[in-house]
Amino acid sequence: MRRPFFVFVMSILSCLVVGPVQANDLSEAVKRMAKNIQSFLAADGQNILEMRDFSGPGTGGRAIRAALERELKEQGLEVVALGANSQLRGDFQLKEDNPGILVIRAIMVDRAGREISTFREKVKDEEVTDVEDITRVLGSTVDLRQEGQAEDGGQNNLSESNGTDSDGGSENADGAAEKTLTSVSKDQASKIEQSQEKPAFVASGELGSVIAASENSPFKIELLVRRNGASDFVPLKMEDQGGFSFASLEDGDVYRIGVYNDADHDVGVKISIDGINTFVLSEVPEFRELGAWVLRSRRKMVVTGWYVDPGRALEFLVSSSGDQGRLPPPSDIGTITAQFFHAWGAGDPTPAVERVKFRSQQTVAGRKVPQKSGIGRAHIGKQLLGSVSLRYKRPPVDLPDTVN
Repeated sequence: MRRPFFVFVMSILSCLVVGPVQANDLSEAVKRMAKNIQSFLAADGQNILEMRDFSGPGTGGRAIRAALERELKEQGLEVVALGANSQLRGDFQLKEDNPGILVIRAIMVDRAGREISTFREKVKDEEVTDVEDITRVLGSTVDLRQEGQAEDGGQNNLSESNGTDSDGGSENADGAAEKTLTSVSKDQASKIEQSQEKPAFVASGELGSVIAASENSPFKIELLVRRNGASDFVPLKMEDQGGFSFASLEDGDVYRIGVYNDADHDVGVKISIDGINTFVLSEVPEFRELGAWVLRSRRKMVVTGWYVDPGRALEFLVSSSGDQGRLPPPSDIGTITAQFFHAWGAGDPTPAVERVKFRSQQTVAGRKVPQKSGIGRAHIGKQLLGSVSLRYKRPPVDLPDTVN
């Protein structure tokens, strides 16, 4: 099996009500909703639609609206700011009576504000890809490790004896794996819901700049900021705003992201800024597709900017100019999220939880800066171990909602 590339930082290594039909993942739910909306309008001889806001927990309303707008355009609809006979607004929520179910609702009204139709889609976050998507959309700070992972680096008793590996297994093994996945997923869903109902984080470090989901979580991030033309980057203290960590970034600030892995095993880290992965500008297609840094056990790394190649990055610059440069339009503005996964090399044992057979203001690119990194190969897991997010001040300019 061909192993995916990874990138690591050298300095760190000393080198009508429609639906609902339950979707398999978030993107499928949005696509299905867009198709239903297009069909409804087409039946009435319309192909123009106004988009309004989507509300919901965390910071996901703008992201879901942007994704839906993109899919509506893919369906051939013209999305306008004003002038259409039909308007679309919506919301989303985690179901109180069934943790792990995300419900997306879009309401269509006419020019007089009368409701014409409602479209609903459900997303069940038992699929590991959905856990990743949903925590990023919600901007969650949550520790999702299972019992035993803190002590043994993931070689816990989850499905240890089910005989299942990445290449498949027996019928009995598949059943055991399915049962294990369901148990893991329910636990994760409960934790994600709790992180939205009672958001919290733990700050450490001399300035309270390093944040984590809990005292025991090995996964942490911080921001290092250069302000007012200063030559040095200094840690930025995090503020507590309703349980969410908030960074008081200002227009013109340049920052770097410090990432900590205090676990006994290597991790892959996906970092998204305003919904955009830090590898979006990578000149190596495999890097863009994987979108993950590899951080060795008990190490820290500093990501200096948007990754371009092993020797170059474009610095993270806070700007209200509205100029995206080479970046795609953001899906959400004012959120930085780091998501942690298992990482292991050739010949290393696969973490037990990864052996389960799964069912199928913004930051823009500034000047070029050095980014010492190396290239290697590793496996990056699918099971999300934890997510750490922070918010920062939205810029005064209302940027486009469309995502690329």
